[in-house]
Amino acid sequence: MHVLLEGIVPYVMALFLNHCIFVQKYFTLEWLNDKIKSYPYSKRDKSHKPETIEKNSIIKNVKLKQTSTGMLTICYVFPHIAGKCIPDDDAKFFNLIRLFQIVFLSTTPYVDDSTSGELEQLIATHHNEFVLLYPTEKIKPKFHYLVHFPQQLKDFGPLRGQWCLRFEGKHMFFKNFKWRNTVNLEKSLAEKHQLWMAYKMISGDGARSSTFLYEGDIVVEGSMVSFSDLVSAQLEDEFRNVCDHEHILVPEPLVVYRCIEVQIHGQLYEAGCHCALFIDCNTDNIPQFALFREIIVLNDDKFFSVEILKTKQFCWKLNSYEVECQEDLKIIYFQTLKNNWPLPVFRDCNNMYISNRNGHFVEYLC
Repeated sequence: MHVLLEGIVPYVMALFLNHCIFVQKYFTLEWLNDKIKSYPYSKRDKSHKPETIEKNSIIKNVKLKQTSTGMLTICYVFPHIAGKCIPDDDAKFFNLIRLFQIVFLSTTPYVDDSTSGELEQLIATHHNEFVLLYPTEKIKPKFHYLVHFPQQLKDFGPLRGQWCLRFEGKHMFFKNFKWRNTVNLEKSLAEKHQLWMAYKMISGDGARSSTFLYEGDIVVEGSMVSFSDLVSAQLEDEFRNVCDHEHILVPEPLVVYRCIEVQIHGQLYEAGCHCALFIDCNTDNIPQFALFREIIVLNDDKFFSVEILKTKQFCWKLNSYEVECQEDLKIIYFQTLKNNWPLPVFRDCNNMYISNRNGHFVEYLC
């Protein structure tokens, strides 16, 4: 959060926007701000929209004024907003995409043995290129701090589990109260917080709360239907096999609950064409994604009817994979997902793109 989202990324972004707007004149600042305001953000990103970019922050301060979450959203959507306005041979944009990939690997919740090596290579290449592309600009201490990220990831796991964002979010509790007496303020803050914690840990009758750590999954209103009435009706045998493998009792006749949205551990899954999942890599090491078609609930178990997408190519200017539908349906049980973080689907004319923002790898840019 402090090294990347409040340090290196807003600094490099300000330098790059100065290059695009005032030097090369690829687009104007007004055009960029209009695009940021009108961009069709996913439901997950709507609460973290970037703020309007000020001219002075690019020219004088040389650092974008954004919140950490707003800066993270810019890393996700900026290639889709302005990528096609920038020539293919712009080396500064190429290196900016490298920085976005570093952000992806540093904030992903899922890593494997090769993630730290990829991150180390990306950081080394980005820093070397930055010195060549911006020879008159300062190399800040946070550039060095970033060099230690791969070893930290190797020692302690996903860096997302160590960032300060959640601790900073805790401050909102204290900011919601006005304090007029500042005598021994630390004691007042501690007592207020402990009383709130005690309130959350008990139920209305004074017993221990069963929802203190997790309030449960949120399933939107839907309907009970026969499995044969679903779009995925032809997958009934596969659905029964999955249930049998997971030792889940299947009722007869097979009636399930169908809905369009479900929230599990804070992650929102949507049926339709706006939400996808990273499934796995095929034998050619090409990532495979799946589009949500239906959400099926049987008792307390969640299943997804998904359409496996064909990955056509990686578009570096969008930092995304171009995918297309191929009408290959499959049933997935939520508990068996390795990487269960949903991904928004970007659309441009008739093309679909998926940015693998929560993946444990990236397409390395030479």
